[in-house]
Amino acid sequence: MKQNPARPWIRRGGFLFLLIAVLLSGWYLLRPNPLRAAAVEFANAIRHGDGDALLQATSPQERQCSGLDAAKLRSAWEILVGPRVGSSRFLRSEQAKQTSNELQATAAIWFADRDGNPWSIVAIANQADWGPATTILYPMLSIASRFDSEGKALKGITTESALAGIRRYRPQLEAIGIQRILLSPRRCMTWDELEGMLVRSIELERQQQTTQR
Repeated sequence: MKQNPARPWIRRGGFLFLLIAVLLSGWYLLRPNPLRAAAVEFANAIRHGDGDALLQATSPQERQCSGLDAAKLRSAWEILVGPRVGSSRFLRSEQAKQTSNELQATAAIWFADRDGNPWSIVAIANQADWGPATTILYPMLSIASRFDSEGKALKGITTESALAGIRRYRPQLEAIGIQRILLSPRRCMTWDELEGMLVRSIELERQQQTTQR
């Protein structure tokens, strides 16, 4: 029986198609996840204080709320994060994790202060219409607020330590032109508004503790 001359080409074409499919599947499975990669980039930007990278990570809402540019973010980093990183020992970087809805990823970098107390930079990448984005200024303020006046890392941040941090660093942040801070896409607050919110939260917590006794 005479062999169809087209069959070898058909077999080769089928093999080539299968090979391409396998390669594309492997690339899809092994490629860096955009949100997780962005979370790592944001965490490193906060660690190193790269003003351009910090600005690129912010949302348009945060830039407008706080009047941010690369130079202002670098100055804020030098006030809030730089001294903490400079006086601490790097421990490790955690692998970025993504939420089940695939709309958010987190990355963390761990340090130890001069007394060995651990603390971390945690960056959250949110999926926005224009790509991954995060809030930069308030997380940097939260990092600074996790340290007491002597530079010792606290076990965690509380409402009281958050308020103390705002009152400690507000004058320096106002001096570089930051008058408002973004808490969420729809919450751009003045320093007075933020302080007032925290004071009310502290009062409510104390009332609840008194009631429970």
